Order: sequence, then C-alpha cells, then structure tokens
Amino acid sequence: PLAIVAGAGSGKTETLTRRVARAVEEGRSPTTVLVLTFSNKAAAELRERLEGLLGAAAHAITCQTFHGFALRLLRRHGAEAGLVGAVPKRR
Repeated sequence: PLAIVAGAGSGKTETLTRRVARAVEEGRSPTTVLVLTFSNKAAAELRERLEGLLGAAAHAITCQTFHGFALRLLRRHGAEAGLVGAVPKRR
C-alpha cells in the first residue's frame, strides 16, 4: 500500500503514475493494482497518464474515486453483507 498526502501542485499524480507504471513494468499484474483518489477529475487524469505510460495494460488497472469504488463493492457484494435492496443498480 502507498498513500501520498501533499498539497496542490506538489507532484502527487506524477509520483503515483510513475510508481504504478514501474510496478507493472517490473511484472506486477495490472489487474492487481487499485488506485483511489477523491475526485472524478483526478481519477480521469490518473487513467489518462497511466494509458500514456502503459498503453493497453492501463485498462486493466482499477482507477476510481473512493466513493465510486465503495459503491461498486456494495453493488457487487451488498447482499453478502446483508444489504439486499439497499444499493440500487445503475440505471
């Protein structure tokens, strides 16, 4: 796990994308990589930069907002947690 906490314009996105790209280039499967951020804009920027560095392999990386990922988990596994009907399916 890696957490990057820093102010605006300090290079967080660059640091994160380079670290993820290096891990994939060194043999880590892109399907095992999870990148979470706070905003949709930041997630889109991360995805774009990863595609620039890794090409098609970047499509296998899960890159989402914290909220989007949590909602995805609840939709997929909510019933297992006793949350049947609590999380509506996407329209």
